[in-house]
Amino acid sequence: MRFLRDLFVLLIFLIAFDGLAEESHLRSSIKVESISNSLILKVGPVSFATIDPASSVFKVYSAGDGGPGSPRTLFLGDYIERASGANVVISGGYMASFSPPRPLGFIKVDGKQIGSPHTSWLGTGMFCTDGQHVKIGPFEELKSDKNFPDCIQSGPLLINDGLVRYDSGEKVSAGEEKLVSSVQEQAFICIDSNNKVILGVSEPIRLDEFSQLLSSKLNCQNALRLTGQRTAGLQTRLKLFGYDEFPRIAS
Repeated sequence: MRFLRDLFVLLIFLIAFDGLAEESHLRSSIKVESISNSLILKVGPVSFATIDPASSVFKVYSAGDGGPGSPRTLFLGDYIERASGANVVISGGYMASFSPPRPLGFIKVDGKQIGSPHTSWLGTGMFCTDGQHVKIGPFEELKSDKNFPDCIQSGPLLINDGLVRYDSGEKVSAGEEKLVSSVQEQAFICIDSNNKVILGVSEPIRLDEFSQLLSSKLNCQNALRLTGQRTAGLQTRLKLFGYDEFPRIAS
């Protein structure tokens, strides 16, 4: 069985885009009333959004935890419609089972741990946030960090402190090598050289070539693969990039 639908999504609440943001007293209800197609750019096979953490709010939601604002759904579009005015949603993480929903790997939502750490190459990295500050790095370095109430384990960690994983000459496992050589869609999140957050999806591409592209074209200093194939989706209020499909299980 392969992992076909990401249970967890990362929600980006943009509060200063084109001067259209309207802020309320509660941070969780900050919204952007409209959004422009210019939010999404394209370089080669990659469609992406560049987000300024200083004017944005980041949130990790779990479809299965039943927490405040969680729509209990596997579809990205449902989060756009229901979850506190989200304007950009990207899929991320892996599933161990669909029924009941159970993540493959470590997830933390509002300080509550959901799921146990995964020790293979699929979980070498982690994204963490406290709402505005974000960090991407090795899972082993971030797993005990108390500064971030929201985290999601995924992988591989494609770029760490400017070093591209597949440039090091380090031998990878047979399973990871199979993924690297597979031509498929990729969903990712990264922090660039200007400390902006970039998230996006690609057209089908090898993972090693994709990692090089993130480094050379998008100036990613730390980059994490969130998912791939037909589970890779980025949803804005106007358009879906990639996929937002119900999981299919192949034996």
